[in-house]
Amino acid sequence: MFCTFVYTFNVMCTKPIYLVLLLATIVVGCKNSTADSSAQEPDNAVETKQEPTKAKHSTASATATFTDPNISKAYTQYIEVKTSLVNSDSQRAATIANDLMTTFANIGVEEEALLAIQMLKDSKTLDGQREALSNLTPFLEVMVKDALATGEVYKQYCPMALKNKGAFWLANSQEILNPYFGDAMLRCGSVSETLSGNITAVEQDSDSK
Repeated sequence: MFCTFVYTFNVMCTKPIYLVLLLATIVVGCKNSTADSSAQEPDNAVETKQEPTKAKHSTASATATFTDPNISKAYTQYIEVKTSLVNSDSQRAATIANDLMTTFANIGVEEEALLAIQMLKDSKTLDGQREALSNLTPFLEVMVKDALATGEVYKQYCPMALKNKGAFWLANSQEILNPYFGDAMLRCGSVSETLSGNITAVEQDSDSK
């Protein structure tokens, strides 16, 4: 009977130890499972790729000066329109075209020039605006040649513009920034002519006195 009591006491005393060990094993197992799950989360995470921001191209500062301030203003606005098309910014091109239209009205240009700038302002597509630029450029070229006092304006050409018809544009520098393709073919083109000022340094000094 004494042996039976000892055996029963030993079993009763050891049961709590077994329970504690069992609970400890369960807790450790849960922690390991949580850690494994956390470690695997990055593998299942979906990465969000951010689209690269396209660089905005700016035009070089003008070296040209003009005998007529209205033509100087028209040329500056033309360059802004052209630069907007280099950046494929249709909205800004239309906004500046509206300003250029007002300047044209003050100068008193021929109807074809007004129609060209009207088309550029009202067109709903970049392709339409770029075609309008090619129609507008010859009128600006005539104005520039007649009123260019000092400095240079560069006439540039891309043979692939307007579905390989080819088209010209005017620029402040020899650097090619193609307004007919933008970033798609930014450097396509070449300088076809350099327009230089009609007034020599001596004449300019005498005019300033």
